[in-house]
Amino acid sequence: MARFFNHVKLVELDSEMEPYKASVRSLCIDPVDVAKITLGQLVDLLEELGVVQPDAFVQLYYHDGDDFIIAEVGMEGWPESCCDDKCFKVWYRLAPSDECSCSGSHVHNPTGKRFKSVTSDEYEGYRLLKAVEHCCFGCVDHLCRHGVSANFRSLNMKYTPMDWAFWQKKEGKFTEWQFEKMRKLLIHHGAESL
Repeated sequence: MARFFNHVKLVELDSEMEPYKASVRSLCIDPVDVAKITLGQLVDLLEELGVVQPDAFVQLYYHDGDDFIIAEVGMEGWPESCCDDKCFKVWYRLAPSDECSCSGSHVHNPTGKRFKSVTSDEYEGYRLLKAVEHCCFGCVDHLCRHGVSANFRSLNMKYTPMDWAFWQKKEGKFTEWQFEKMRKLLIHHGAESL
């Protein structure tokens, strides 16, 4: 049975996973079935409210009664703990400012003659590969949330973003920590694990 909500409550968590009381944002929306609310829609809502910047790395959580649990792409609906009367409640956390190491997503634009003949979707896929190469977590998250597949394959070598991250680690360009964080971020956005 569908459960409809017209009130959303968004609460920011600090680095210790404690809610900022002053961060609570409540807003009325058009009635929506909670089963159809996606992670991307919630992040877009935070951006529209001006709470987060478009290139920010945002992680969403729900509370299971004991702990905060990361909301994963592809999870089967939201748990009952997110639903209270006519209110849908979700928590979010911003990554530290050093998560995004670039001066803007334009630095990941692929260059060269061969990129002039690719489709716009393919071009965005190559931007994702560049963002992975540059170890830019914020831009990888932003590109995936805005429709670029975490399973994009390069046209000639068929490399995926996950392949590219693994190669960066193998070549010593990623630390173990950077690789593991990138791997988890890509899986979060639906990438197939190595």
